[in-house]
Amino acid sequence: PNKSNGDYYFIFEDDARLSPEFVEEGVVEAPPDADIAFLIETNTKTVRVPYGNGEDGYAIRILQSYGSFAYVITARGANKLLKHLGRRRSDDPIDVAMHRASGMRMYQPTKGWPQARHGTHASSRHSANRGN
Repeated sequence: PNKSNGDYYFIFEDDARLSPEFVEEGVVEAPPDADIAFLIETNTKTVRVPYGNGEDGYAIRILQSYGSFAYVITARGANKLLKHLGRRRSDDPIDVAMHRASGMRMYQPTKGWPQARHGTHASSRHSANRGN
C-alpha cells in the first residue's frame, strides 16, 4: 500500500513479533493495486508479477495463505472484505474469509519481508482465561 491508495491500516494480533527493521523504518511497500499486504510468512501459493519497485523487478502476489496476525489493509480492501462478509454466512476464521473474498489483491511487501513473526508465548486472552 502506498499513499496514493488512500487510507490504510496496520492490523496486529497481540502476540505478533515485529522485526527490528520494521519497527525502525515502519515502511511497507507493495504494488498500488494491493488491498492487503501480509507482513508474515504463511503463504502457501504465490505468483510473481512484474513490478518495477520490487526486488528483481517483481512483486509476490498471494493466492493462498493462512494466518492473519500481521497485515496492512487499505480502506478499499476493508470495504471489499466487509461486502464479502456481509454476503455470506459462514463460521470461517477471518484469514480464510480474506482469501475467499473475490477480487482481493493480496501481496507480500516488496522489500524487507517477512516483517513480523508469530510469538511463541500464549496469547493474553489465553492467560486471562487461566486467571493469570
